[in-house]
Parts: sequence; structure tokens; C-alpha cells
Amino acid sequence: MFITEQTSSAIGFASLWSRLRPLTPMGRQRKGEHLPFLPGEEERWQQYLDQQQTLWKTVSLEKSWGRSIEHVLSQVPDVEPILRRLDSTGQLALADWFGLKQFLWQGERLAMLLKQEECVATAFAVASLPWQSLLRILNPAPKLTPTFSVDAFADSSLQRWKKTCRQSEQAWRTCREREIKAVEMDYDLRRTRDEEWIVARESPHLERLKQDARLRVQRETMFDVIFIYVSSEEVRAKQLAWEEAEADKEKAEQQVLAQLSLSFRPHHMVLLEAVEAVARLDLQWVRMRMAMTWAGRRPLWEREQIELQQAYHPLLKEVMDAQGGKITPIDICVRRGGTVIIGPNMGGKTMVLKTIGLICALSQYGFFVPAQGCHLPLLPYIEALIGDDQDFHQGLSSFGAQVVRLKKVLARENEGLLLLDEIGRGTNPVEGAALSTAITAFLSKKRHWTIHITHYHDVLTVFGIARYRVAGLRATKKGERDKEEEWVNRLQACMDYRLLPVTSEESVPYQALQIALRLGLPAEIVSEAEMRMKEGRKD
Repeated sequence: MFITEQTSSAIGFASLWSRLRPLTPMGRQRKGEHLPFLPGEEERWQQYLDQQQTLWKTVSLEKSWGRSIEHVLSQVPDVEPILRRLDSTGQLALADWFGLKQFLWQGERLAMLLKQEECVATAFAVASLPWQSLLRILNPAPKLTPTFSVDAFADSSLQRWKKTCRQSEQAWRTCREREIKAVEMDYDLRRTRDEEWIVARESPHLERLKQDARLRVQRETMFDVIFIYVSSEEVRAKQLAWEEAEADKEKAEQQVLAQLSLSFRPHHMVLLEAVEAVARLDLQWVRMRMAMTWAGRRPLWEREQIELQQAYHPLLKEVMDAQGGKITPIDICVRRGGTVIIGPNMGGKTMVLKTIGLICALSQYGFFVPAQGCHLPLLPYIEALIGDDQDFHQGLSSFGAQVVRLKKVLARENEGLLLLDEIGRGTNPVEGAALSTAITAFLSKKRHWTIHITHYHDVLTVFGIARYRVAGLRATKKGERDKEEEWVNRLQACMDYRLLPVTSEESVPYQALQIALRLGLPAEIVSEAEMRMKEGRKD
């Protein structure tokens, strides 16, 4: 599995994927079946991105053209059930043929729009499919129309039955209406919309109405009696004649449709290709539209490392935009082995993990990504151990659940992207530091792309790892504190979220007490903590 449900949720991919809304039924179906590009599929991946880039350039120049494409895609009906019936039984009903013609009509419109832009027409199979020739099979008349009528294929037998049917129906309705009018003339009545007669109980005609064979009591109330019409033998005979004519007409229509099904069945494979072509165009289109919202850049293939320039998480940007704040894009290069990130609490370290994981996932699902530059390999999988992994069902603590998940990841044969958020934090500090350092040392010798966020200084001493730190709090006046209602904005203003390379000599920054003070923790507690830290360092 490329990405688990836990990882997808943790990095925000699940949220963004849920916003991807294809415009066609087949696009929505293929979205649920869509798989990421994996190692060995680099060429197909880049071809996929080529298509998207072509669409993007064209839409940017021809906005009205883009709106037309979207309108037509939104009109495409679901024909896959129809094609399954055509393949299995060879028989389609009248409604099926109408749906199939609508699909071909919209497909032809799509092809014509794509052909207006040569580069787009070349990139998508929709433009080269024989839409018009298939339409002609369902449209014998010279002028193409989007509607379907069996009359266009009617032979003399069908025409005769249709005429007989019309005449029989007219005779039945005329005879029935004549009898109903006679009832109303006899008793001075007027029908309701439900073809009932409501007669007051004090009416002098009530007993005669109850005895009249043309009428039947439908129901009674405290004040009224409601009658309905009963057909005479003559009316029933005419109705039966019409129904028999209708059955014969339908039988003749079925013969025409059966012949049409027989002539259309050889085109079944082409129709399946058409469905796939429309679905692919649809998915590429909605990917492009979503990537436009974050001004996405095309990811490029790099064999050994993940390199991001000015990358950011679009969900975080939405939050910051709503609050009137700004995000700090990240620059990072992750090579095989271990990369460690340190920094103060609330410094954005976890968001760095989520951003890297999200961009890698978006890339391999064929998106342009929220970054100024993106070079990366196709990864076998992404695994993120972020947040509280506590498993209530198995009775595992956060630490236990974290270890179980890490064990499963390390048992996988291929080397993927591992995003580790403070391994060992759920146990005592001494053992946590030792375990965190040992895991980092172990992974630094493997060919995984591992990024580990930690507060343990010992982890920085591991040989061969790359190191980054969040810049942290800017200098502030000693003892400066924020009012409770503005602490979030003030803290963000004081925090430098830039990700900076560091050397092994640097230590994990000690800024938690400053942050606690700014968030309103009593100064007495902070002062005592500072004193205890100094005493601990002397020891």
C-alpha cells in the first residue's frame, strides 16, 4: 500500500483528495479506483504531467474555452451500465439508446472543443475517437441532433402499428369522455382534478347517483359522498383494443431496437475506449483546477533525493489567510538515510513533516504541487508517524502504538519515505532519548528517506545524518507577556519558522519556557523552572 488511511489523514492528503470532484460519472468512478505512480512508472508519470501542463497553458490563455469544456463535461451521462447491458445481453431499451446518444453527442462536442487547440487535441484521445460516425448510426437523418427517436428507424410494419395505436387510443378516449360528459349533464356535476365528483349528502340526486351503473362510490365523509366513473362495456372494449395495439407497437419497436443493438454491438470496445478517454480528461481537468488554487508547480524526477524550494501546505495557508496571517515556505533537501529536524515547541516542525509528505503524495497522484520547485523520486510508499497513535482497540498507549507501527514499516521490503514525529516521546526521557537515537542511527544506514523530528539532543550526534532546525523565537524583551486574547498572533509574529541547515555542534534549542511565559503561565513557575534547569546543567 502506497499510503495508509492513518498517514493520508495525518498529512492532510485525505482532506484535499475529498475536494477533488470530477465532473463526469466515469471520472467519479475512476477517482475511487485511481492508483499513484510508483517506481518504474516515471515515463508514464511525466507524460501524465505533460498533459496537465498542456491543459494549464491553454486554459490560462483561453478562459472561455475552459468554461466550455467544463460545461460539456458536466453534461456527460453515465453510460457504463448501458455498455454492460450491451455486452452481456445485446439488448438495450429505448431509454438506454437515448442515454448512449447523449454520451456520443457530448463526446463529439468535447472533441470539437479540443480540436480548436492543436496541442490539447494531440494530448488527449477524446479528440481522435470516431464520435460522429457512431452518432450517425443513431441519427440516420442528415442533421445531427442530441435526441433519439425510434421513428427514425421505423419500417412499414412499425409505422402501421403506430398509426393503429394512435387511432385506437383516440377512439377509446373519445368514447370515455362522451360518457363522462353525459354523467355531468344528467346531474349537473363538475369533476375535480382527480376525476372525482363530490356530492353533498343533502343533494336530491344522491340516491339516483348511487344506483347509476356509470358511477361507483369511492369514499364517504360526514358531509359528502365521492363518486368515480365506471367504464361501460363499449369503453372497455375500445381500451382493450388500444392496449393490444400498443403491445403490438412495442413489439415492433423492440424488433427495431434489437436490430439496432446488433449493428451497434461491434462498436462496444470503441465505446469503452471513449468512456476511459472522457474519464481521463475529466480527472486531469479537475487536478489542474485544484492545483491552480495553490499556483502549483510541476514535480520533476530525481533519483536519490527529495528537494523542495518554497514549499507550503495548502490547508495551513487557508487557515492563515482566514486569520490574516502569513505562512513561511520551507526549503529542504532529503537524501537517503536520516534527516533530523529540531526546534522549539510551536515552531512548525510537525507541519514541515506534513508538508513534505503531502507534496510527495500529491506528486505521485499526478498533481502539480504547492512549491516553487520540486525534485523527487517515485516512492514505493509514504508512512507518517505523526501525533497520538494511541490504539484503544488493542489497549496500546501512544508509545506502544508508535512502536507497533514502526515495526511494521521496518518489516517492509522496499525503502520508502518515513516521517517520524518525536519517536520515544511517550516514555521516560532517558529511555526515550536512547531509543530515539538508536532508531535514527539504524535508519541512517538504510536506504529509506527518513525525516525525524526530535527534542532529544543525543539524536544530533548520530553520524551521517542531515540536520535542520526551525529558526525559533526572535529576541524579545525579558519578561514580556501577551494578553490572552492576542497571544496566538503575537507568538506567531515572534516566531521565525524558517528551516535552516545546522551542524552537529548545535544543540536542541531551549525556548519552551519563554513560550510558556508568553502564553500566560505564572512567572513564578517559569522562574523556578529556569533555576532548576541551571542546577541540572551544573550537575
